[in-house]
Amino acid sequence: MPAKRRCVPAVLLMVPLLASCGGPTEADRLLATRTATTPLIAEDRQVESRLVSEGDVAKAPAGSARRAFLEYWNAISFEDWATAVRYLDVSVRKQLKPGYLVDALRTQGKEGMPVKPLIRTIIQRRGNTSIRYYVRTDQGQLRPTSSTWRQRKDGRWFLVYSAALDESYGSAVQLSVQNEIDPESPTASAAAVKAGRRATRAQAQTLAP
Repeated sequence: MPAKRRCVPAVLLMVPLLASCGGPTEADRLLATRTATTPLIAEDRQVESRLVSEGDVAKAPAGSARRAFLEYWNAISFEDWATAVRYLDVSVRKQLKPGYLVDALRTQGKEGMPVKPLIRTIIQRRGNTSIRYYVRTDQGQLRPTSSTWRQRKDGRWFLVYSAALDESYGSAVQLSVQNEIDPESPTASAAAVKAGRRATRAQAQTLAP
C-alpha cells in the first residue's frame, strides 16, 4: 500500500477543477468568502470528500482488487505518479511510452474529478477481474467506464486494461504531436488526431491470456 501522503498541496491544486464542473460547490462558496487569515480547514474538508482518501482505501478488504483499484486512484488523486505507474502491469507499460504516461494519468485524474470514482460492480471472469465504475465528465455528467485487473501468484494486483487510460493516453499523444506540428493552432491537425486515435488502441492486446 502506498505510503501516506500529505494532502494539502494537492488539495489546493484541485480546487479550481471543482468550480468547472456542475456549477458552484460548497467549497467554491467558502473560497469566495474567506479572508487572507481564514484557515483552509473547511475548504480542505470539502475538497477531500471528493478524492479517494487513505480512509477509503483502508475500508477495502486487504489483498482485494477493490483495494488495489482504490490505491491506484488514491495515487492519481494526489498526483503520486510513480506509485500510480507501479500498478500498471508490465504488459501495459510495454505498450505505452513512458514519456506520455504522466500526462495521461494527470488527464485521467482531471476527467475523474470532482467526485471520486464510484464502483458499480466487480466481476471475475477468465482470470481477470473487471471493475465497473463511474467518473464525471467535463460537463459534470456521470459516465460509466471500467478497468481490468489481474492478480499475480504473489497476491499483488496489476491493471491490465483501463478504458479511461485509453482515452487519456490518446489525448496526451495527440497533444504532444500537435505541439510538434503547430502549438499555436486552435484545432488539431489530421496527423495529430490520427496519432491520438492509434494510441488509444495501444492497450488492447494486453487482455490476451
